[in-house]
Amino acid sequence: MKLSSFSKHCLLGLVLLILLLASGCASEGRDRGFYFTAQPRSDGVLIQFFNIPASTIHLSISLGDITDEQLLLHQILLWDNQVYDFVSPQNDLSVLGPQRTLLFPFAQAGNEYEVFAIIYTSLDLEEFTYHSEMVVARGGIHLANRPVLEFSSDNRTLLLSEVPRFTEELEYSSEGRYSYGVMVITNDGYAYGGGGNWDGLSFPAHEIYTSSQARYGFRGRLPVVGSLQANVMHRNLSWLVGIARTEEVHMWF
Repeated sequence: MKLSSFSKHCLLGLVLLILLLASGCASEGRDRGFYFTAQPRSDGVLIQFFNIPASTIHLSISLGDITDEQLLLHQILLWDNQVYDFVSPQNDLSVLGPQRTLLFPFAQAGNEYEVFAIIYTSLDLEEFTYHSEMVVARGGIHLANRPVLEFSSDNRTLLLSEVPRFTEELEYSSEGRYSYGVMVITNDGYAYGGGGNWDGLSFPAHEIYTSSQARYGFRGRLPVVGSLQANVMHRNLSWLVGIARTEEVHMWF
C-alpha cells in the first residue's frame, strides 16, 4: 500500500479503510512491543497505550465501525509539533499525558469497532507500525441521522444528501466542516487518491481522480470510492468523525 499516494492530513482514513477491508493485512506491520487496551465506557472508549517508542512523531488512532455496513471510520491524529512545521499547532502527542490514555468519545452503544493505532517514527509515512483491538461500545457521541454520500450521475461530483446531526452539539473546525476523500483501487491492489477539506455538501471528485491518474498512469475500468468525515472540535481536540461512504462505482481511465 502506498501511503504516500494520500494527503497526510485528510486521507489516512482511507488507508485504514483498506486495512479493515483487507483481512490479510492484520498481521503486517505489527510491532509486538507496542500495544494498547480499549475499555468501553458510557462516554466512549478509553484507550491506554503501552511501549510507545520515544522516537514517535505521529500517532493515528481510529475506530472502524464494523457493525455498520459502510465501515464508518472515526479518527484523531496526534503530532509532535516540534517536528512538524504546521502553520497552527495541531493535536499534540502530549495530550496522552503520563498515563498514556485517551478517551475516544465517538461511538454508538452496541456497535462493534476495530480500534487501530498507527505510529510513525519518521517523516516518511510509507513506514508504519500498528496494533488493533476489537471492542463493543457502551455509549458515546454518534450520528442522529443518516446522510447518504453518492457520486453524481456523471461521476464527477460527490454529493451529501443532508447536513449531519449528532447526539451532542459539536463545533466544526475552522479549516473546513468536512473532509472528502476519493480513492481509486487498481487491479494490482494499490490505492491512489486524495481529498481535502470543504464546507459544502458537494465536492469536485473528478479533480482528485484525474490528477491521480495523470500522476500514476493507471489504466482500465477501475472501482472508485468516495468518503466523508466531519471535522469537529471536542474537548479542545480536533477529530475526524465518519459520516458516509459511497458504493463502489467503476470508471474508465
